[in-house]
Amino acid sequence: MKILDTVIIGIDLMLFMYFYNVAINTTDMTTRLIACAAMTFEVYFIRKHIRIMRRLNVNKKENVTKDK
Repeated sequence: MKILDTVIIGIDLMLFMYFYNVAINTTDMTTRLIACAAMTFEVYFIRKHIRIMRRLNVNKKENVTKDK
């Protein structure tokens, strides 16, 4: 599961960098705003995924301590 989580975060980071390059290299304001919104969503998805991973790790640790 950790490998899949790493791949998902890696893809999100690559998309963030892509949208950053699109926003920097364009002169059209509409495209720039859409790219900025996409970057914001990518940061949100990365943070949400990390929170979910932490919750799962905490739940696993609680289950292990309850079983002992």
